[in-house]
Amino acid sequence: MSQLPETFDTIPGPPDRRWGLPYMRAMWRDYLGFSASLQREFGDLVRMRLLSERAIEVFDPEMLRQALVEHADGMVRWARGPEVFAESSGQNVLVTEGAVWQRQRRLLMQAFTPRKVAGYAGLMAQATHAALQALPDTEPAPAVQTAVAGASIRQPVSDSTGAVLVDMDAFFSHLTMDVILRTLFGSGARTDPQAAAQAVQTLSEIGFKAMFWPASLPAWLPTPNNRRKRRALTVLRRVIAQGMAAPTVADDSAGTAATRTTVPLTAVTIAVTTAAATATAPAASSSDQAEQGEGNLLAMLRAARDEATGEGLDEQEVFDQCMISFQAGHETTATALLWWSALMARHPEAAERARAEVDAVMNASNDASCAAAAPGAASPAAGSPGAESGAASGAARGELPGCSADNLPAPTPDQLARMPWLQATLKEAMRLYPPVSALMTRRARRPLRLGEHEIPARTLVRLTPWVLHRDARWFPEPERFRPERFMPGAPELPRGAYLPFGVGPRVCLGQHFATLEMGLIAAMLLQRFELQLPPGAPADLPPGRLHITLRPAEPVRLLLRGRRCLGPA
Repeated sequence: MSQLPETFDTIPGPPDRRWGLPYMRAMWRDYLGFSASLQREFGDLVRMRLLSERAIEVFDPEMLRQALVEHADGMVRWARGPEVFAESSGQNVLVTEGAVWQRQRRLLMQAFTPRKVAGYAGLMAQATHAALQALPDTEPAPAVQTAVAGASIRQPVSDSTGAVLVDMDAFFSHLTMDVILRTLFGSGARTDPQAAAQAVQTLSEIGFKAMFWPASLPAWLPTPNNRRKRRALTVLRRVIAQGMAAPTVADDSAGTAATRTTVPLTAVTIAVTTAAATATAPAASSSDQAEQGEGNLLAMLRAARDEATGEGLDEQEVFDQCMISFQAGHETTATALLWWSALMARHPEAAERARAEVDAVMNASNDASCAAAAPGAASPAAGSPGAESGAASGAARGELPGCSADNLPAPTPDQLARMPWLQATLKEAMRLYPPVSALMTRRARRPLRLGEHEIPARTLVRLTPWVLHRDARWFPEPERFRPERFMPGAPELPRGAYLPFGVGPRVCLGQHFATLEMGLIAAMLLQRFELQLPPGAPADLPPGRLHITLRPAEPVRLLLRGRRCLGPA
């Protein structure tokens, strides 16, 4: 005879107090800390009442998979979350449900297959090249320059050997926004990445606070947050409108060329390209196509067709998918790299091992072991030739033979796959500081069974990767930075214990894109620099602050010291 399931009221949890208002206040102040305290006190499944809602929080990997995978069709996102995102990014794949979501997801997946994503590597390398080239040279001087996304100011620092003190938040925000701009619109995109990156951060901050209110104030009310939100949206909508209006290269085999029509989209008038019959144009090379827009993500979104109906995304849907690419695709990657860089500066032995691995793979694959002598050095396009191989002993000391400013090739996707330690450092950084530390709350559409418990319909289901990632049962010494957890041969993790990109049908569409981008940027950075803490910097990382993504509560500034050369190129 099977055991009867436990009821909702038998699930452990804090006492009902004043409609749950004290718990909501605690979430507002420290969402992650509050969730961690629930797990410590009550275990892997915790119930509580929040206003008129019944809610549970799931901390067990298997029960989490049951909720998000086995019962995926019995869950919808809690309505307030999609409402907040829809206010700024429209009806995109992050907020839609049911048949609309399924159709959008099928179409978007065509642009994010591993093979398609690998084709963006050249544009990612171009953006990284430009960001590294914008850093000032590290000439020995009694002062260290503070570099912020291409601009720099002189700031006295007790370092006389030559280095650049970099605001890593601004650096990675600028760089990853440039990656999004180039991959969406092609290498010819002409937009200030910094303004767009700042707009995304503003929307994330305001959006997270809005989650705690049952409804948003009318947009026309002149509150400080409404004004900030309106300015941020204006910036992003203008960027996307300009990118979508740019001429594209039409498929010459179809005998078409681009003409332009104008339609209103989300309070912004944009130019939309449509096909018109014309004489056959000469074929463009692959580099020309990348430059002019053929093969970029925007072109793929417009070309995607539903196999069942033959229909594609309309221009408003394309616009909305571009908006969420900015908000979800840019900030999560920038935040992951920010925490990674702070960890690597505090664990030089792990950084040195990653640097040696990058050098070894690049030497073996490209017959080149040349690194830049100055932060202004940049990488040509992926796969370009480098200099002759040099002494491994010098590379281990951060010294590379025969180098010049422009002859260091960027890693290819195949080369990155042969850098397991570098990938492990990135995975461990996302374990300790998952960019999306709290998944969007779900609501049960019907009664569900999690473990031995029966969960009533309409129950809210809260999921917090931050807590699972720091559970000593799955990650011994959970507070320590130990990349070996993710090396080949390491003990296998329970399914659902590690989920930086979510799990189930709504797993992050851009996970292959983000993994490639982070690996490429990290490798190119380590090829050229040593990441060091500035004098007087605390040994511990700053606490995290949740604003949709998990960001450091204090600035992260690191010394980037260019690797030395042993001789002329």
